[in-house]
Amino acid sequence: MKENVNTKKYWDERFKNNWEKKNGRSQTRYFAESQIKHLKIKWNFSGSLLDFGCGLGDAIPVYKSHFPNAKLFGIDISTVGIEKCRERYGDMADFISGSVESMPFVDIVIASHVFEHLSNDINIAKEILKKSKKLYIVVPY
Repeated sequence: MKENVNTKKYWDERFKNNWEKKNGRSQTRYFAESQIKHLKIKWNFSGSLLDFGCGLGDAIPVYKSHFPNAKLFGIDISTVGIEKCRERYGDMADFISGSVESMPFVDIVIASHVFEHLSNDINIAKEILKKSKKLYIVVPY
């Protein structure tokens, strides 16, 4: 039986034990670099941008280099992931442990390779849109 990847426990273990060994950091950066050219965000954007399901935060430097004037946030259900985000990228963004309920109001949300893991994706998208002006959802299929 396939393990449920929608849990905090699953992602805490994954980020603690094998995410980095399986090149998760470089994969996240690659996805961010690949998708950024398709987002309709101007380089001089000076609003707030949140990475929903930020993992270990490795998209943050990509967003910072493309949108240097933006106020950046990352949110993830994994407290292990958020601790690692703060250690490595705490000078670039504010990181929040939680889900959409914990999310501040922001201008733009990018959810890259997260929604395919959610069983209640439509409801989560609706909740994100209540707390943001624009939502970009990137999925692998």
